[in-house]
Amino acid sequence: MTKKFLTYFLKIRHLILTAISVWALALPNAAHSQGYPNKPIRMIVGFAAGGVTEIMARALAQRLSTQLSTPVIVEVRTGADSLIASQTVMRADADGYTLYMASAAHAVNQNMFKKAGFDAVADFTSISMFCDIPNVIAINSTLPVKTLSEFISYAKSKKGELNYSTSASGTYLATEMLLRAADINLQRVPYKGAAPAMLALLSNDVQMTVTGIGSVTPYLNDKKITVLAIASQKRSVLAPDIPTVIESGLPNYATSTWYALIGPPKMPKEIVDRLNTATHKALADTDFINSLLKIGAVPQSSTPAELDTFMRSEVEKWKNIIIETKAQID
Repeated sequence: MTKKFLTYFLKIRHLILTAISVWALALPNAAHSQGYPNKPIRMIVGFAAGGVTEIMARALAQRLSTQLSTPVIVEVRTGADSLIASQTVMRADADGYTLYMASAAHAVNQNMFKKAGFDAVADFTSISMFCDIPNVIAINSTLPVKTLSEFISYAKSKKGELNYSTSASGTYLATEMLLRAADINLQRVPYKGAAPAMLALLSNDVQMTVTGIGSVTPYLNDKKITVLAIASQKRSVLAPDIPTVIESGLPNYATSTWYALIGPPKMPKEIVDRLNTATHKALADTDFINSLLKIGAVPQSSTPAELDTFMRSEVEKWKNIIIETKAQID
């Protein structure tokens, strides 16, 4: 009887001590979450100052500063097509004071770089989708074509003599998807940014580019380029006269550069919910919406779970293209 009682007592003691330990470990996070935020928050950006990503991050940071009553400071960490920024955020404390304005490149890089060292979803905390910028297919206007189908026929007749520009892994892979879908061959010319890639198109150093609509918006009335199609499911309110790629004869082709707010892994739910709510409130503001539309960005919020699901699909989509094109980097 005594032995059974002792065994029972030891089991109960073990359960009580385990519960106390779990409770004690949870206390710092709970206390921290309740007081959040009580100091400035940094928002990491993986692309250079002055670019679309940094501009949008600053706009969101300003709105979040108001919503959270604390400064949100944008910090640029460039390198390896935003890989350095992703790695920086992954290693940061999960206390809600390091956020990441992730772009489509974040989902690409998991498989683009052999030594990326992260899972784009599992090793981060999803907070909310932010916006989406559909890609467009633009050509130099000296080409004797006016539609995408005409361009495809023309490119086939040139048999690899035409060039296209890219400014990041995302636009490179989006272009490769297009070339495969259309069964055409063009030569790639890489540039360090959307601006020099557009200048190359304007000067006819390259004859085609696939880029975010925001990059071509200033040139929509410029006679030096022709925008053949937009790679979204529906036509854009910014340029309703431009047909979609799907309308132009290439079914299932839709690519864009999306942006989302994420953080380090295992952020407390209370903090994630607070940031998600603050982001949604920012995206409900008419002035903010209009400022995004001016640069070609379509506001798009989500729950953390919805963002998880979306990013997993993006990782898988680009993984297949990376394998097909043998584009992986050591």
